[in-house]
Amino acid sequence: SPHIVVERNARGDTNLEVFVKRLSSTGKPAAGQGTGDTSAGSNINLSVDSVSIRGGTITLPAGSTNAERVNLRDVNISLRDLAVDQSCKLDAQANLFTGSHSVARIQGQAGPFTADALPLDGKLSVTIAPDDIPAAVRQTEFGKLLGAPGSKARVSLEATIKGDLYGIVSGPGSLDLSEVLIGKDAQHVLPLSGHVPLAIT
Repeated sequence: SPHIVVERNARGDTNLEVFVKRLSSTGKPAAGQGTGDTSAGSNINLSVDSVSIRGGTITLPAGSTNAERVNLRDVNISLRDLAVDQSCKLDAQANLFTGSHSVARIQGQAGPFTADALPLDGKLSVTIAPDDIPAAVRQTEFGKLLGAPGSKARVSLEATIKGDLYGIVSGPGSLDLSEVLIGKDAQHVLPLSGHVPLAIT
């Protein structure tokens, strides 16, 4: 049940990203260091059969200055055959926001991990109940579009994604909307449902 707080610096880098990049670094010792030096600049060769996190919480940076920070709850992450010079099997799932209906999951191959790249090839599935999103976050991110989205509203995204998590990840997918109410409040809404093929980046 770890609690991970993600912070972002002025350059836009998160502490989690910096940690992974440093862990992945396999650079040679800096000039002037003796062969017996065991500082962080030395080569690293690490191989782990399985790493897992169960029941964790990740607190993400707010989308804007006035927005609330978002918590990912019940975070379950599994990494198998983890090594710096090869890809590993990734299965990560988390509950989004405050309710129990919003879930995100990524399954696939990740790596090899380096200081400059984190390749990913897998499937992304996200189901969001807009009513789970805190009202302040809905207001900040969507304005008056989701003032009263409805308790039965669901938005589901399925996509096959490939790319570099430090750069661009993209692929084909589809978006399904069910009983979503669009409008500024419960007295002024328009129901929206449907299926949309899309390309995600």
